[in-house]
Amino acid sequence: MPNIDLTRTRVYFILFVIATYLVLAYISSGFYQLDEHFQILEFANYKAGEADSNDLPWEYGAKIRSAIQPGLAFLVFKFLDLLGLSSPELKTFFLRALSSALAVAVISLSIQVFKKNIEQKFWIFLAFVHISFGSYL
Repeated sequence: MPNIDLTRTRVYFILFVIATYLVLAYISSGFYQLDEHFQILEFANYKAGEADSNDLPWEYGAKIRSAIQPGLAFLVFKFLDLLGLSSPELKTFFLRALSSALAVAVISLSIQVFKKNIEQKFWIFLAFVHISFGSYL
């Protein structure tokens, strides 16, 4: 049996996953749930001065939604604005790419912990879920 360098194989696999997720993030368009847009991106746009408070859903005034994802989106939007990248499509791509990067980290850790107990179908499902910036899961 040939001697396989598992460390190198793991690195290649992670690079393959990163490339796949970036392609998926790029070709993805729109959003999966309305919440992904109206309760995350619109909140971030409001904080960035790009949306009017009258356009926000009632959850904003009721303060019942988490501020973590809108806050993160706001920071990404401001950073991209500093770089002169103001296209809404580009901004949402970067959010999906950020979600993908976090997902790759989670997958890498999950493989180490659960590799003997998880079926292959689960990993395919994760690819779909991880490129989304929604809060519905």
